[in-house]
Amino acid sequence: MIFVFTKNPRKAISLILRLVCCLGMLFFGSCDLFSTHYGKTCYRTEHFKIYYHEDEFTPQEIKQIGARKEYLRKYINNTLETHFDGVIDVYLDWYLGENPNAEYTVGVFESRRYVMDDDGHEIAHIMVFETLGGDCDYDVMTEGMAVSLEYVDFSENATGGNYQNALEMYARIMSMPDTSEEENELDWYKCDTSITSQFYDRYFDYSSGSYLRAGAFLIYLRSHWGIKKVKQLYGELMQYTSSEKIDQTFKELFGATLPELEMEFTRLYVTEERKKNQAGSK
Repeated sequence: MIFVFTKNPRKAISLILRLVCCLGMLFFGSCDLFSTHYGKTCYRTEHFKIYYHEDEFTPQEIKQIGARKEYLRKYINNTLETHFDGVIDVYLDWYLGENPNAEYTVGVFESRRYVMDDDGHEIAHIMVFETLGGDCDYDVMTEGMAVSLEYVDFSENATGGNYQNALEMYARIMSMPDTSEEENELDWYKCDTSITSQFYDRYFDYSSGSYLRAGAFLIYLRSHWGIKKVKQLYGELMQYTSSEKIDQTFKELFGATLPELEMEFTRLYVTEERKKNQAGSK
């Protein structure tokens, strides 16, 4: 029996997948253990090996998935200003449900529902791991990076317009006035946990709101100080450290402490947007 002592579900899954991969290499000489479970059929593109069951995907669907993956890889490389040119293994299966996962020593694991509307989140994890030196101990940073690199159009979920990225969506949702009337369809994206506390307390609750806020905050940093500074931040905070060291790192890179930056972020993208909404409704 194997016990995984972690409060982090993503890291727990990662550890299990890494163990299974090691067993596969031990007994099969490669990751054939995965391909046997996910189907022997493998569709190849320049940068992806996609393992799937032929009875779950048509040839045309797999071709579209491969083309989409290549497009997302290029988009993420351009946004991240990196030159990732490796090959990513993609394992598709229905039973994964709504819980896709990325493991940088293995690949990405995605369900049919997820992969047919792929935003690049999981392959962004792989590309960040490979180009920036590995996984980060701060999940708010790890997940925020992936969200900030997603290629998305939130038009299906939007009320009042399309959103080109997480920052636009966050600003619109968080600036909505609180009301006791019928709950808005986007209210569940709201998040009460601050970015600062998620860093200081080393805790990420994996709610939709926390994902969105983390991604929006990193897009805010990227839009004001550039992606190079954000990549430096990722590298400096790869391992857990003190709140004092966190603030020192933010101040050196962005000229202000984390609480100060979050306060300005909130002012610009919540308070000011709420004022605009209130003025527009009069």
